[in-house]
Amino acid sequence: MSETRITAQDGASYTFGERTKVKKLSTVESDGSLKTKFVFRNGVVREHVTPSDSPLYARLALHGADQKFGDAMAGLEDVEDCIEAFDAIAAQLAKGEWSERRVGDGFAGASLLARALVEVTGKSLDEVREKLANTSKEVKQALSMQPKVQAVILRLKAERSKGKVDADAALEQFVM
Repeated sequence: MSETRITAQDGASYTFGERTKVKKLSTVESDGSLKTKFVFRNGVVREHVTPSDSPLYARLALHGADQKFGDAMAGLEDVEDCIEAFDAIAAQLAKGEWSERRVGDGFAGASLLARALVEVTGKSLDEVREKLANTSKEVKQALSMQPKVQAVILRLKAERSKGKVDADAALEQFVM
């Protein structure tokens, strides 16, 4: 990918990736106001300042919180995985950490792996979640393939899908 370096209206230099159209640079100013700055690829700069006493101040913060938690759950299909993602982000924010996450950063199937590890190890769900939070995606995948853990995951999946689809009837449709 090629990058383009521009000098914007504000006199500062910015680097844009091949497909990047705008840079978003939001800050909390020394007076507590929120400054939202957008630098466009063509050098145009736009800023919006929300004073800390504005009635929209809290709404902007709440929108950001909604977005942060929503982003963590984006692309997850299982409700239990969404709960895992929410809990992980809440714990991260409680520690004062923001770090960016992307879809697929290990939340898909996380609830099944966590529940299986609780069962296999006898540790509490909180202990398992804490350990998993610092475990790479590759190690999580390997853990989910470990025979004892995999057996529990398969059982839990079967319990989740019980009643949703009659697998025997579905198989009959193929046999006929």
